[in-house]
Amino acid sequence: MKKFLLFLTLGLILIAPRVNAGSADNVSGWAWSENIGWISFNCYNDYNGDGILESHCTDAGYPSNYGVKLDPSTGVFSGYAWSENIGWIDFAPAGPYPSAPSYSACLDLPGSGQTCDGVGDYKVSGWAKAITDGGGWDGWIHLRNDSKNYGVWLDTSTSPQEFRNWAWSDMVIGWLSFNCKDVSCATSSYKVYLTTPLNQPPVVVSTSDSQNPCAWGTTPQVASGLSVNLSWTYFDPDGDPQAAYEIWLDDNSGFPDPKFSHLVATSSANSYALDLSHDDNSDWLSSLNWGTTYYWKVKVKDSAGNWSNWSTVDNFTTPAHAYPYIDFKWSPTSPTVNEVTQFTDLSEVYGGATTSFRYWTFQDGDPATFSSATSATSTAKFTSTGQKNVSLKVTDSNSFSCTDSKTVNVSRPLPEWREVPPL
Repeated sequence: MKKFLLFLTLGLILIAPRVNAGSADNVSGWAWSENIGWISFNCYNDYNGDGILESHCTDAGYPSNYGVKLDPSTGVFSGYAWSENIGWIDFAPAGPYPSAPSYSACLDLPGSGQTCDGVGDYKVSGWAKAITDGGGWDGWIHLRNDSKNYGVWLDTSTSPQEFRNWAWSDMVIGWLSFNCKDVSCATSSYKVYLTTPLNQPPVVVSTSDSQNPCAWGTTPQVASGLSVNLSWTYFDPDGDPQAAYEIWLDDNSGFPDPKFSHLVATSSANSYALDLSHDDNSDWLSSLNWGTTYYWKVKVKDSAGNWSNWSTVDNFTTPAHAYPYIDFKWSPTSPTVNEVTQFTDLSEVYGGATTSFRYWTFQDGDPATFSSATSATSTAKFTSTGQKNVSLKVTDSNSFSCTDSKTVNVSRPLPEWREVPPL
């Protein structure tokens, strides 16, 4: 077998074409096969094991400028690796391929749109090929076969980012190890790695939501008196700031037909207050329903253009009905110090509830507070001049409460006078 392999090797090298890969090749290091020995992924590599990269890209006696490149936007590999025993290994060979998948070497990046999308984040799949194949073998290298428990993947937690695990080729090459960590680094600390770190996508660390059911007269407002604020925590491993976000909201946790979707092209905000009072998008919800649980999720994009995965699904439940709308008036409209002023409650309650309690607060008032379960009116005198804050809290029969305040201008009383006859 060894004699056969030696004969095959010499024949392959004699017919190997000259390869010129691009200068932007960002994959380097060494892989190892027990059958064919070392495979170099870049002519700029550590050739003597001292941990320092040396360039043999133009040296006499070396093959040529060569290298393997990973496109960080698509995950597709290109270029060539080199073996002294079998020659060039093409990482973007054309098909037809021996079996599924029907594409060349590809790294699955988080997000969507890659050739190998769905294989699994940072998993390598597809095919490479020894282009000087012959002598009874086809040269194909299978980079992943999950049914047989092997496949190359990228460890983004290391620096540099290292490829791990095994690829397989029938007959000549056999098992191809991309990292000594999967075998033993005791005798050789080889690895295949990225010379330029791959920009990683951001992460939605957590989500939260808060409601203000007493948001009458304010914007944004998603239903009568109800404001809902959705927020999230953004994190990017590379320190890239947030550039955009997309939110989906639905009353079904599976989001079969999202009622609300919103994409912001440029925003670093980590929260969004639902404002659905207008309908300029068919996916938008014109109003939220009362007594309904809504589910929502968010994904974010960093300044490098990478989208995160969707966050975990969060949810909130709207109240059974609207909270009280607070309004009141007073007479006289411009009271003076120590003048009796009558306040009348004009508030409304909803959902079939009735008003069960009113609580008044008067700044510098006499009395300072007044509460009643029955009366819609209250009186008070102000003990000093200026702008005085008066607030009214209304609680309905379902224990829903809201408070609102208004300002009363209190002035000094006019001087009293009387007409007297001359002396």
